[in-house]
Amino acid sequence: MAARLLKHRMRRMLRGCYDENVQTGKARIKVENMHVDILMQCPGCDDCRPSDEAVPRMKKKLEECG
Repeated sequence: MAARLLKHRMRRMLRGCYDENVQTGKARIKVENMHVDILMQCPGCDDCRPSDEAVPRMKKKLEECG
C-alpha cells in the first residue's frame, strides 16, 4: 500500500489513505438524521480529507430528505 501512496507525496498522505480505502455505508455521516442548521464548506482540493467529494454528497442527501 505504501508504494501506491507515494503518488500522493507526504502532504497528501492522509488523503491517499481515504482514496485507497473502500467506502461503506457504516462509515457515512448520516446528515439526514441531523436536525440542526449546518454550514458546509470545503476547499476545491483538500490535501487531508475528501471534503471536496463528501460535501456535495451530503448536500444531495439533505436535498433528497427535505
